[in-house]
Amino acid sequence: MNVCRKSLQRLGLDYLDEYLIHWPVVDGQKSGSGPDPPLEGILDACTIRPAINQVEAHPYWRNDKLERGIHVTAYSPLGSPHTAGFFNREGTPVLSQDPTLCAIAERHGCSPAEVAVAWAVQRGTSCLPKSTKEEHLRSNLAAASWRLPEDDFQALSDLETQCRMLDGAWFLSPEGPYRTLEELWDTEHEVQTSSKE
Repeated sequence: MNVCRKSLQRLGLDYLDEYLIHWPVVDGQKSGSGPDPPLEGILDACTIRPAINQVEAHPYWRNDKLERGIHVTAYSPLGSPHTAGFFNREGTPVLSQDPTLCAIAERHGCSPAEVAVAWAVQRGTSCLPKSTKEEHLRSNLAAASWRLPEDDFQALSDLETQCRMLDGAWFLSPEGPYRTLEELWDTEHEVQTSSKE
């Protein structure tokens, strides 16, 4: 936790309400099991239970198996449509072009992004959609204030396509410590499928 102490020092603080550790991968050695270490090990070793687990979550990567009463904050709730080229994966499906998502957005007179944010909030997660445009910020905030009809919510919750948009492949190296995505993650790597039409 030296990094946390350094952050406190730089901020001139002795306490933070929340500290999120992004991609806790240590050069040259494994740090748990990748950027999403098994929660069991963390819970067994900690004295203060984590309050938040920040993970990638959107209709194309639901992370349905999260449990243990720890609040989930979704990063990339829009499926990372404008992520820097360094992180993009070739052939990754584009959530905002999903036919089901687009049809729901059209029915409600809003953007696919607004529907994705409403879906995230309705399932009980907080979400962090990234935006640099004021109108997108406003629509993201507005989307959190309405609910999808149950059939629309369920249609998004049942999309077949399940894949990470940010898979951490940039940490892989022939020398290790992570040579494959399966070594990096503590879960099976996803299988991309076509979404329901």
